[in-house]
Amino acid sequence: MPILSANRFFATPHGGSTRIFLCLLLCGSCLTQAHAGSPQDIEVHVSINDETVIVDSKFRVAATPQEAWAVMMDFEHMTDFISSLESSKVLWRSGSKVHIEQKGKAAHGLFSFSFEAVRELQLTPFETIESHLLSGNLKKFDAITHLSGDTTGTWIVSHAESIPDIWLPPFIGASIIKGDVCDQLQEMRNEIMRRKQVATERESTVVRK
Repeated sequence: MPILSANRFFATPHGGSTRIFLCLLLCGSCLTQAHAGSPQDIEVHVSINDETVIVDSKFRVAATPQEAWAVMMDFEHMTDFISSLESSKVLWRSGSKVHIEQKGKAAHGLFSFSFEAVRELQLTPFETIESHLLSGNLKKFDAITHLSGDTTGTWIVSHAESIPDIWLPPFIGASIIKGDVCDQLQEMRNEIMRRKQVATERESTVVRK
């Protein structure tokens, strides 16, 4: 996704220079939000242990792993459906490995967000995405995302660990990260469902002809 396309680095108060780290992760509504699309299937848990920020997320989409994967891998068009992204592109690809670069900006309350990252992804199609930071504003970022399909849909489960280059206030930082990841997950799920609907309508048109 923006893999969890996802991807936040720092927040800067408007007019100030202080930076607060945000999470780098693939892209909903949290359990406390009331959006359409079964908000109960989107969960985000954030903890900050010393320097390390740990983010665990889980959401369900009424689509096959193949349908979800197609959206999560569409880096060249990710700016069309992840609102915070300004650019997203593939830099290099060889077999199951991909290098991607993403940049963007978003606003959250009193903060504005700017982020950029180059990551290496190790892909097991329709099953697993492993992500490792190559360059950016973090000391470390590692994440893994699993897709698990059944007869009614797909669970997308991610775990990420990162170390910012500055101190992050535990309570405030965790709250901002959680809201930010929730937004990305909902946008990702919305796009998966939109494309599925388009494909279904196209197939129906062909059958009628």
